[in-house]
Amino acid sequence: MHPRNYYKDNKPDFGKLAETRPSLKPFLLPSPSTTHTYTLDFSDQDALRELTCALLECDFGLRVELPVGKLIPTLTLRLNYIHWVEDLLSCTNGNIPTGDSVLGVDIGTGASCIYPLLGSKLNGWRFLATEIDKDSVTCALSNIQRNSMDTKIKVVQVSMETLLLGALEDQQQYHFCVCNPPFFGDGEERYGGVARSGSRPVPSTVNTGNEYETITAGGEVEFVQRIIRDSLKLGTMVRWYTSMLGKKSSLSPLKAELKKLEVPVIVTTELVQGRTRRWALGWSFDHSLKHKQDSGQGARKRPHPQEMALPSFPGTPEGLSEAVCWVQARFKELQMECSVVVQTSSCVELICSATKNTWLNQRRKRRLLQQLERLKQQQQQQQSSTVARTNTSWPLPQLLHLLYYSTPTFTDLPDAPIQDGQDNLAQRQKLMDELTSLHTPCHAEFLWTTALQERAAGPVAKKGACLGACPLGVVMRGEWLEGEDRDIVHQIVQYLNNSMDVQ
Repeated sequence: MHPRNYYKDNKPDFGKLAETRPSLKPFLLPSPSTTHTYTLDFSDQDALRELTCALLECDFGLRVELPVGKLIPTLTLRLNYIHWVEDLLSCTNGNIPTGDSVLGVDIGTGASCIYPLLGSKLNGWRFLATEIDKDSVTCALSNIQRNSMDTKIKVVQVSMETLLLGALEDQQQYHFCVCNPPFFGDGEERYGGVARSGSRPVPSTVNTGNEYETITAGGEVEFVQRIIRDSLKLGTMVRWYTSMLGKKSSLSPLKAELKKLEVPVIVTTELVQGRTRRWALGWSFDHSLKHKQDSGQGARKRPHPQEMALPSFPGTPEGLSEAVCWVQARFKELQMECSVVVQTSSCVELICSATKNTWLNQRRKRRLLQQLERLKQQQQQQQSSTVARTNTSWPLPQLLHLLYYSTPTFTDLPDAPIQDGQDNLAQRQKLMDELTSLHTPCHAEFLWTTALQERAAGPVAKKGACLGACPLGVVMRGEWLEGEDRDIVHQIVQYLNNSMDVQ
């Protein structure tokens, strides 16, 4: 949770809230916690609606009505987003700008008009709020009038195709835009059919809002891409373009598109509130902000992209497809997560992320595996007089698979005997521990492009291999995007070169 979020150190007391707002009382349930007497059923939309209205009134002095069937905003999440926008605006001089001089845009403000109300209440900001639904516009205007913010917030109804272009006023400068886009691409995704992995816990809250608020063709990625297209035409008319994202996987393709368009400033953040996580993406065409962002991070020099040629693959669309399959298999071996962001007959781009360094120390790993194999054979020879066994060898590929896809122990090893000599057992466990220790944690993200390219007359990356033999060839290019491991692309190129040598 953002350090300035009011609820970071002020957990709501539902019993006290109900004393101020009696309509919350019917939803109170006995709490198993010793801290507070009451809790709520967070899967009950009526309870969530009353809770949100009570919190806004008691903690921020905002009287808001939320109609049934419309999106119920999660207050802690909206506050996290507002505070992040404050941080972006304060990067100029370190101070959060306040007052009427700050003008923001809320794309799809909804019936609650939550972002303009909070931004105006906390910082005195002015807002232009857009909305496509007539009933939501009416409710938003009522909430604005109820809080005497008519001079601060202007609501305009727009067509479904309108995001920024056609909504902003000419010759007007805007400091930022915020957006809570429809997260899902269809109904199946909304109700958890494809969006939630099996490892994630069942959500404790319920999806609120109607279809137009939660579902859009292409999901949130396509929606934000439309904002990006508008921003290319508007340029610095808006200083900071931002959007919330419901899925972390949406960040990679959107950042890749912004980088391809050479947008000078791109920022991201994670919005954490309890078990719920959201992400936010921001970008700007103001080059001066890039220097401020860079200076704030120590102004480290960006690593140069790395290239390598794949002379063993023909310079054809089929050869390109084979090369992509080959590199995806290598990245899978390294436990990397990869997603395709661009795919044509001549170019495929992947966004890849790594959380564990599995590509270094390959020679040492092979030696350890060979030592394990010898110990295994020794142990089997000792037991051959009493135990009849088959499959007495461990193929290296099987051991490598075990190493890459788990944190192995001696008992995980294939054909491990039920009993073993203590010395042999201790030696083997020591080797397995050393193998495991070679996989150090890391965090890095990179863009990997595989393309058909005219072969140059000189060497490219692959240990002096000349590419001038035929007009087209398959070339790979890696570019670091973010993370503390800034040498990852160079290391991966070396790993792939070695893999090709082995083949």
